Amino acid sequence: MRKLLVLLVAAAFVFTMALPAMAADESTVTLYGSARMETFIQDFDKDVTGTFDDKDLVWRLDSSSSRFGARFKAGDIGANVEIRPNSASDMRHWYGTWDFGSGTLLLGQTWTPSFIPICDECMIGGGGFLSGYGDISGALRQGQIRLTFPMKAVNGSLVLAALTPTSKTPAAVGIPLPSADVDNTIPRLETALSFASGAISGKVVAGYGSFNVVDTTNKDYSVDSYFLSANVTGAFGPFWLSLAGAFGQNMADYGYATPPGNTNLTANFLNNDINDVDQTRFAGELGFKLSDKVGLFFDYAMYSEDRDAAGGTKDEDDKSAMAFGAIITVAKGFTMTPEIVITDEGKRTTAGLEGPDRGSQTYYGIYWQIDF
Repeated sequence: MRKLLVLLVAAAFVFTMALPAMAADESTVTLYGSARMETFIQDFDKDVTGTFDDKDLVWRLDSSSSRFGARFKAGDIGANVEIRPNSASDMRHWYGTWDFGSGTLLLGQTWTPSFIPICDECMIGGGGFLSGYGDISGALRQGQIRLTFPMKAVNGSLVLAALTPTSKTPAAVGIPLPSADVDNTIPRLETALSFASGAISGKVVAGYGSFNVVDTTNKDYSVDSYFLSANVTGAFGPFWLSLAGAFGQNMADYGYATPPGNTNLTANFLNNDINDVDQTRFAGELGFKLSDKVGLFFDYAMYSEDRDAAGGTKDEDDKSAMAFGAIITVAKGFTMTPEIVITDEGKRTTAGLEGPDRGSQTYYGIYWQIDF
């Protein structure tokens, strides 16, 4: 048996040596992708819906046809792997750009022009926690068609963007008609101007959004949102200072961040009409560069809002938060951020009646990050 095994191994060795040597084939990998937007109006009459005319604007990333893939080829072997964004909420950035000389066209999903936060707090959710308390996060990431033009006169750029529209159900607005409809006719619109001079830089952003709630008699109730925001950052020796603020109408309906576990006041229905919310936001950060590897920061953010209520009274709400932290660069691409975040949940006034103090929340720990 052992002799037979030795003979078989020897025969296999001889057979292998007799085969022509295979040259190592050069392999190639080609990456490709496609970012696609849908922008059209769908208009259904009441014979289709059975209740009312329905007209809506569709303005979104085409997540079913957008794709990213890789093609592989090595000699006689080939392969193709391709993925698509499952939904807008499952991806962060998916876009393409075209530089046409005097400017750049962007199609797809990425940060909006109104995303201009300044706080370095990052422990909760990887950053942006203070956005719910007053930092200027705008509409975060949205599907959009965007034009960017360089502005040499101010060392910045001018941005014009049309974003995926937002809307709410009639019940959320409070229209007392169970069969009411919501129509979108325009995208959210934003424009931004950035500037820089020496150690100072900043951005001014304006935005507008609107959707209609329609009752069964085809009467429209328009929910309009708008805002004006700005930020500025400057470095003064080892110190840096960043300030940001915004004010507007129905900013939560527009898409501004809300505090975790809570909701901001939104437009509702009062005296047979849409009742709007006025909001003001502010954030600031003071930092100190202790060394090339360590920076200290203090953040503060707050918001205040109100809307009319029955009997000439007011609904009011306000919150604030602060954070203390250090940004420690351990190695290239590796940072640690120990920090403490303390919130003041404030009080909510409903129809002129002040509610109880909602207390405070405290978070402390370390945020770890390796970028590669």
